[in-house]
Amino acid sequence: MKPLNYEVKKFILLAVFLLQWMFAPPALATHLRAADIQVERICGTLTFRIAVIAYLNSSSSTRFGTNSEVLFGDGASVRIPLTSSTPRPDLGTNISVATFTTEHTYAANGTYSIAYIERDRSAGVLNIANSTDVPYVTFVKINTDPTFGCNKYPVLAVVPLDRACSGAAFYHNSGAFDTDGDSLSYQMSTPSASPTAFAIYDEPNAKKFYPNANIGNEERNGAATFTINSLTGLVTWNAPGAIGEYNIAFKIIEWRKKNGVYVEASSTTRDMQIVVESCTNKRPSLVVPADRCVVAGTSIEEVILGMDPENHQVKIEVFSELLQAPDSLAAIVPKRSDFVASSPPAQLSFSWATTCDDIRQQPYQVVFKITDRPPDGPKLVSFVTWSIRVVAPEPVIETTVLDVVRLHGVLNWQPYSCNNVKQIQIFRKVDSYPFTPGTCQLGIPGFLGYQLIDQIQGSETSYRDTNFELGLSPGATYCYRLVALVDDTKSIVSNELCIGPIQTDAPVITHVTVEKTHENGSIRVSWRSPADINRIQFPKPYQYEVFRARDFVGDEQLSSVGRVSDTTFVDTGIDSKNKVFNYRVVVYAKPQFSSDFIPVDTSAVASSVWLSAVGNETSIALQWRDSVPWSNVVRERPYHLIYRSEGVKQGNPMMLLDSVLVTVGGFNYVDTRVRKNQIYSYKVQTRGTYGNEAIPLQENFSQIVFVTPANDLTPCPPTLEVAVTDCASYLAQYTCRTTSFANNLSWIASATDDCRLDIVAYRIYAADFPDGSPELIATVDATEFSDANLSSFARCYQVSAVDSRGTESPLSEMVCNDNCPYFQLPNVFTPNGDGCNDVFASDIDPLSIGESSPCQATDLTQCSRFVKSVSITIYDRWGKQTFQGTTSASTINHVLWNGRDQHGNSCASGVYYYLADVTFITTDNAKRNRRYKGWVHLLR
Repeated sequence: MKPLNYEVKKFILLAVFLLQWMFAPPALATHLRAADIQVERICGTLTFRIAVIAYLNSSSSTRFGTNSEVLFGDGASVRIPLTSSTPRPDLGTNISVATFTTEHTYAANGTYSIAYIERDRSAGVLNIANSTDVPYVTFVKINTDPTFGCNKYPVLAVVPLDRACSGAAFYHNSGAFDTDGDSLSYQMSTPSASPTAFAIYDEPNAKKFYPNANIGNEERNGAATFTINSLTGLVTWNAPGAIGEYNIAFKIIEWRKKNGVYVEASSTTRDMQIVVESCTNKRPSLVVPADRCVVAGTSIEEVILGMDPENHQVKIEVFSELLQAPDSLAAIVPKRSDFVASSPPAQLSFSWATTCDDIRQQPYQVVFKITDRPPDGPKLVSFVTWSIRVVAPEPVIETTVLDVVRLHGVLNWQPYSCNNVKQIQIFRKVDSYPFTPGTCQLGIPGFLGYQLIDQIQGSETSYRDTNFELGLSPGATYCYRLVALVDDTKSIVSNELCIGPIQTDAPVITHVTVEKTHENGSIRVSWRSPADINRIQFPKPYQYEVFRARDFVGDEQLSSVGRVSDTTFVDTGIDSKNKVFNYRVVVYAKPQFSSDFIPVDTSAVASSVWLSAVGNETSIALQWRDSVPWSNVVRERPYHLIYRSEGVKQGNPMMLLDSVLVTVGGFNYVDTRVRKNQIYSYKVQTRGTYGNEAIPLQENFSQIVFVTPANDLTPCPPTLEVAVTDCASYLAQYTCRTTSFANNLSWIASATDDCRLDIVAYRIYAADFPDGSPELIATVDATEFSDANLSSFARCYQVSAVDSRGTESPLSEMVCNDNCPYFQLPNVFTPNGDGCNDVFASDIDPLSIGESSPCQATDLTQCSRFVKSVSITIYDRWGKQTFQGTTSASTINHVLWNGRDQHGNSCASGVYYYLADVTFITTDNAKRNRRYKGWVHLLR
């Protein structure tokens, strides 16, 4: 017998369970008010311990387990046996608690929904229709992903039962905490009636529960509200209306950070009951310290106060993982919660000696609950959640030293104060940036301009900065900071220590600025001479060789582009529009007693600034970057400048649009002052420093980018013109031997608001005939084109426009140029073998016969032009066919007849008649074929 698959098993189990419910004997009274599921993984296995804690109506004779079951989410389940309950008068009238615990082992890792199902939900729940017939279902969904390890699931410390006063705001907090430090979030849900369906449910603040729903809140100035705080889990119902029992549901979601992304590790659904009663009681209140951050090792001593406006006795309770962990150093006094007088205010002392083991990304939450005890009627409660974050202390740098031989920076720092440190991050910046972090400001803020250069073991206490084996740059001041990683949590950033300025015994590049944006553009490179070079060993004058390579860094296509004696060089003829380049400069000198220049030292590598732009519907976003040996975050002048113009012409003046405070916004800018279909040109000017007073501010321009705000328009087809051949001029000026022709095209782009205007290219299509299929022959960014090296003028054209998104317009109207077809035959030829007029041909050029030629010109005034083929028939004077033949465009001179008959015999002198069918090369079908009749005199 084949084993049942999971879905079939699940269906059968669910069907059996529902049938059992349908035919079970009626209970004397319904009993389940609320329940919690607690899940614990037995580490190293796929076995889980599952506990169900049920809160019952003790006035019911139905025992826990009469109609209840736990489904494990993999097709397996277990029936809960009949179990006795324990009265809990401290929770309210007619309340008892029963517990069932079981274990289950899963066959494989996966996501499973563990469900507790109970047929006998409490009767009379106001906001669930016919609640006595609606099963109670609650869930815990777990993810057993092995990368989560032995995950601890959230614990809900506060019971799922509460009492409220009609007209007074109600609060509930589940007191959920996660001992692994995973992040928890909260969201509202709906009570369920089965594993796959919700109950028919009304929100507790529905209008039906209020005599006047417009003033249902506690303040009597608005409708009642029902919300949950997604971060603290505080449920607020402001305020309950009709007296009776209500059930609500919400989810506690556990998030685990995996590969930098938060992944759901579990979710717990709480279905709880709230009993609303009539009372005049006023709610007690708490005075709790403000949320705080402390550095590990700090001791916290705080007093929490509890008060009641009617001086009723109050009880203060505390719910937190800090009080559950056996090794926790947190404590409260008094430990036991009892009702005490509230005047003077009741006090509870909280103390916690934090250690490095307490460091984690998420704050610890301490939930305080205060309950009053009026002489009659229900008790009221208030909750306050106190967050405490324990952060890692800052590393302490002791010294920074320059290795002057290798130009390395050597850092030394104190052993880190926490033994559980995993790694130390090394950050570096050119130029100092004083900064004192706040207690809860972890890591290093981006606005400081520091870059992460390495990450080493947490036990290390020194580091050698080789600048990726390139050495530190002459002329620069380098500053360092450290950040520790304790269990993947960043520490407070360290103090700053600097090296430099380093001696300038090599060229110091100050500018790599784009001067012309074009495929044939230019970039200016400038540098400072090596001021600290050994002038005795290497006296002036100096020469400099400039090397260029592709991309921001590296040696791709590295080559020398010039050698000069000046300290500036303009690199021309490069594609500055589409490519980034980096440069380095080598200084040459003549050592003493030498007649040759030799290379002495090399500058650091510096790239051009690359600007990118993205058009959105109402804005244009800019972003820029480079790779340079200086810092483009200058404390004294931290603004980069944005220039803009309209259109795409290089000559358009660019005006200063705005400036960017890069210590706040980084190298980004959003231009919101744009029109929907306007083309904009942008460039950015950066400002940088070496942290050296002797080297002034470096200001460099990016390339220019062209962009349009995003819209749903497409380009419109251009208006095309083709220069049409003037046949009279052509026949008069060009010789018969012209074999190469050109057509000149020009077009006008659409400039209306209905068409996309950011045209970056035009595509040119051609066909041999007006009804032919056009083929792409060229893509250009100009509005004119010469189609050269053609065999004739006869060609038809269409043009399309392409915008910056790559969207192509429809093709323009087809425009054709045509040839000047001409055909003429001589009326005499002499096939006597003397080399002159030996053949009867259609395109003998009369201009090619000079005065010194032994041949005499025929009476032709023009030669034939643009003839594709000729089919000719020769007749003698009696009408007998003498010769028939065909020539094509490949036949030289269109030789039609050599004076011989069909059998190769020489024909006698005399007059002969011809019939010629000529096919011309033309785009005009009406001119393509023509018949000519005439005579020719053959002389021997």
